Amino acid sequence: YGEAVSLVASQKLGKVKIPAIAITATNPLIIKNNEYYFRVTFTDASQGKALADYVFEELEQAKAGIIKMENEDTTSELVRQFTAEMEKLTEDENCIAASVQISPKAKDYKGYLEKIKASGVKAVFMPVSLKTADKVFAEAQKIGLRDVTFVAPKDWHNNDLIELQNRYQGIKIAVASNFMSTSAEETADKDILYNQFLKAYQDKFGESEPPEETVLGFDAYMIGLQAIEKAGSIDGYLVKEALKGTNHFKGASGEISFDETGEPTKPINVDVIKDGKFVSVYTAK
Repeated sequence: YGEAVSLVASQKLGKVKIPAIAITATNPLIIKNNEYYFRVTFTDASQGKALADYVFEELEQAKAGIIKMENEDTTSELVRQFTAEMEKLTEDENCIAASVQISPKAKDYKGYLEKIKASGVKAVFMPVSLKTADKVFAEAQKIGLRDVTFVAPKDWHNNDLIELQNRYQGIKIAVASNFMSTSAEETADKDILYNQFLKAYQDKFGESEPPEETVLGFDAYMIGLQAIEKAGSIDGYLVKEALKGTNHFKGASGEISFDETGEPTKPINVDVIKDGKFVSVYTAK
């Protein structure tokens, strides 16, 4: 479930002592002050920081641009953390060389992309919807903006992005990911749980890449099952205590441990698309 529904459920579940594991929700308030709520994905703060690390460490860029929607509060933490981490890494308060806010009513994106082009940045953080990204990429291709890497949050990590990349092959895209997407050689390793999960998923659904939320849902289920077995009971308190002890769980999305607040401590990967598949190119600890 999404942010709002999970936020409402959190306090009610806490009161009746029913443990819960959020799969994709990233709002930090969901598990705050509720020891019965956990999550298997990382927060907006974590991925904003990780994507800045990628821009600075992997792309070797000391300047970046930001494209966001005007008056869009849900991405404010992402933007704030990305900016703060870039400033920390570069020791430069002016490292964000271009910041563009797109009006929801805008039909022509040329002016926005011209501003990015004039700034000379080679990396642009873009926490917007894929629908908006489609329009940005179309305009970027028109004005010849091909030497820029568009960096995006994990919400983009699905088959729709693969279709977009196929449509705009001259556009460079990098996206945050909850799990290590493997190369063809690594996929041959049957001992990796993700590959076991991938085979089972493809056998049932015939799709090349499972959605990220499906992989996370699998891990949440397995962690919950493990906690029930460890507790030897379905009593809410005992299962919660067992969940708090989750440490180095080797899931399909990678290794997961819960800290004292129920947040997962796990690496954040950054993926690009090669030959129609996601491949991880960077891991932020």
